[in-house]
Amino acid sequence: RKNIIPAALTAFVCACAVWQPQLLRLLWVSILDVALPPLWGGLLALILAPLYQKLTALLGGRRFGSGSALVLCYTGILGILAGIVLLLGPQLTQSILVLGEHSGEYAANLRQLLEALDARLVLPQTLLPLRQELPQKLFYRLTEVLHKLFPRLLGATADFLKTLLQLTLGLFFSIYFLI
Repeated sequence: RKNIIPAALTAFVCACAVWQPQLLRLLWVSILDVALPPLWGGLLALILAPLYQKLTALLGGRRFGSGSALVLCYTGILGILAGIVLLLGPQLTQSILVLGEHSGEYAANLRQLLEALDARLVLPQTLLPLRQELPQKLFYRLTEVLHKLFPRLLGATADFLKTLLQLTLGLFFSIYFLI
């Protein structure tokens, strides 16, 4: 009787592996989606536990200093993250702005390069129709690439939001574990 549930679970996993491996993958991803927030929370609580215990002792023990110590721990973490963003943010913003400012120059240089190539290369009369069809084919190809890119972009956005939700839930789990 004790081995019925583990045996049935093992049989189910083996059957899925043989006949429906995608179902096994979906099951694994679902289990990970549920298990990751408590794991993240536990890891964060494990890292913050020594600091939390020292702050709790300094602020009046478990009865009075617990909430203040909790707030100080997470404020410190947020302060460190804000410091990193403040250090890296301005440089990243400046680099993006410089790239945007010079994009016109880059386009002009590319146009001059293409015109110089056009002047130096003499195409036979048989290739002239191809030269006129090439921008249309390029535009068609670019449209195909963008058509394939948008679902991937949507999937990446969904994955990012799912990870953000898992980290937020992990934060709540870590608060629960520390308390």
